[in-house]
Amino acid sequence: MEGKTQTAGEAARISVQLSVGGAAFGIAVGIIATLWLRFMFDNTHAEITLTVRLLQHALARASMTHDNKQGF
Repeated sequence: MEGKTQTAGEAARISVQLSVGGAAFGIAVGIIATLWLRFMFDNTHAEITLTVRLLQHALARASMTHDNKQGF
């Protein structure tokens, strides 16, 4: 955030927002993955592919959200 100083209160608010939001997002992705994987019984390749793709999506989404909060 160029040219703008942050107060301690703003920094604390952003920190809490990112922490709580990150945990909530992780729980949501975990629930979605669990529900989706229940329908893929005994299909190892599909389970691995789904798990890796969900991880990639979750990390990319979290990174975009974090970058937006930091003003990049």
